Formats: sequence, C-alpha cells, structure tokens
Amino acid sequence: MIKKTALLVVIAVCALHAFAATKTDVYIGISSKGTKQVPTIGIPNFIADDSVLQQAQMVQDVLRADLLFARYFDVNDEGPAVDEKYIGAALSKWAPLHVSYVLVGLLRKQEPYYVLSVDVYDMLSPGRPRVYHNAWKGSEKSLRRLAHIASDKVINALTGKRGIADTRIAFANNATKHKEIYAIDYDGANLQRLTKDNSISILPRWSKDGRIFYTTYRYRNPDIFSIDLRKGKISPVLIKGGLSLIGGMSPDGKALAFTSSTGTNPSIFIYNLESKQTPIVKKTHQPSGCGRLAVLFPRRQVHHLCI
Repeated sequence: MIKKTALLVVIAVCALHAFAATKTDVYIGISSKGTKQVPTIGIPNFIADDSVLQQAQMVQDVLRADLLFARYFDVNDEGPAVDEKYIGAALSKWAPLHVSYVLVGLLRKQEPYYVLSVDVYDMLSPGRPRVYHNAWKGSEKSLRRLAHIASDKVINALTGKRGIADTRIAFANNATKHKEIYAIDYDGANLQRLTKDNSISILPRWSKDGRIFYTTYRYRNPDIFSIDLRKGKISPVLIKGGLSLIGGMSPDGKALAFTSSTGTNPSIFIYNLESKQTPIVKKTHQPSGCGRLAVLFPRRQVHHLCI
C-alpha cells in the first residue's frame, strides 16, 4: 500500500511538472559565431536643445535599431551623458564600460532645416581618436531617413561593409481589393501606396536610378509601366498586346528582361530603355538535352528556359 501511494505521488509530481513545463516561456538566444565577440558601440543621449529633444530621441532610437539589426555591433546606451564642450572628459567616463566605440550625436534646428551630426571615437586606441565625422541637413520629415543614412555610413566606416538601412522594399498588396504597388522602409516604417490602377499590379522591380518597373492590367492587358519616385510620375514602358511579364532589371539599370506572348510562342526579350529596342533572347520551345535554368508559366503552359 505504501509503495502504491509513493508511486501515485511520483506520477502526480511528474504530471504537475509536465503541465508546468507547457506553461514555460521559451527564449532563443543568438550569439556571434565562436568565441569572438562583436564590438560594442556606446551611444549616449544625443545632444539637443529642449525644443528638439523629442526629434533627437527618435533619431537616436532609429540609429540604435539600425546598428543592432546589422549585427556588426552590440549597443550600450546606458552610459553617461556627453557635453560637447568636454568630449574628452565624457569619453573617460565611458572607458570603464568597456565599449569599443562611442558615438556622439547632435541635433540642431537651423530654420527651416534640422542638422544631424555624428562623431565616432575609438575607445581602444591611444588618445581615443575620432575615427568618423559627418553631418546631414534635412526637413523634420526626413529625419528618419537621415538616421538610416548615418547608421549606414558608420557601419561602412568601421567595418568596410555596406549598410542596408537606407533601403526600401517594393511589393504588391490587395488591401484595397485590387493589387497595387507599395513601398516601405526596410524596418517597416513609411508605408507608401504608389499605384491606383484599380486592377492587378504585380512584380515590382527596382532600377538602379530608383525607378520601379512593374506589370499592370490597367488597360485590361498585362503591360509594363514604370514609377518615377522622384517625379511622382507613372509612365507606360511596354504596351504590346498579349502577355508582358517583367523579369528583372540589368545591374546598370539600362535594360529589363520580360516575357512576351506577341509572337507564335512566348519568348524572353531584353528591352533597352535607351534605344527602345527589344532583341529576343531565347524562344521557349521544348528543350532537348539542355540545362534548365528557369521555368515560365505563360498561359498555364510550362516552358523551360535554356541558355
């Protein structure tokens, strides 16, 4: 009887433990590969007048998030404040925190603009020299982008790598019950609807000059249009009749690849944006003994691209 009671107690305890385990939160930690630690950047509160403290905090928060997302650095923003007149003394106070760099940011209002300046000091070298300095000017609306630019420049200066903070993502979405083209910052801010075609707009492709090319059924046929973000202008590029599905842009931004069904068989073309010529690349006849590099689906038929 005692053995049975003890066994029931053990089972009850195990069941209770199992139940408790299902309620336990699980956290996944991510650390750098091996034993090598990434350097830490100290970011004291940005220097700013009382009238722009809120804007300065926003810029600092965006820059901090960009640096963390890049994963080249850890960030410590809990150190002592910095007085721009006594930078050396402030750096000495940061020394016990074992940071590799200290980033000093300053935001000033110079009507009608804001001026953001960033200085980075090397805390591990003798004399703690300044290893980076730059300043940018813009409107209040552009402050978030200035923070992205600053983080990219700092990353490039300290690592030689190109940052991605000052980039945007183009995509198609049907929130309006029609597929339209949108753009958004890489961190999910500044969502912008770019088209109002009230149809099917798909396959946005960035060009080197910042334009977006896409396929749209605006005229009840899949044609290719371009969006000039600087001018706020949408223009037709290829209206050929039949199927015109954009593939991609050339690295120099001077040409685009697309699939067209205007001929006997759907084919791939390269359209030169300067000469307006469209030489055919390859007809999509059924291959025999060739390498398959891509698959196209014009009119629900499968065609393999062979080069």
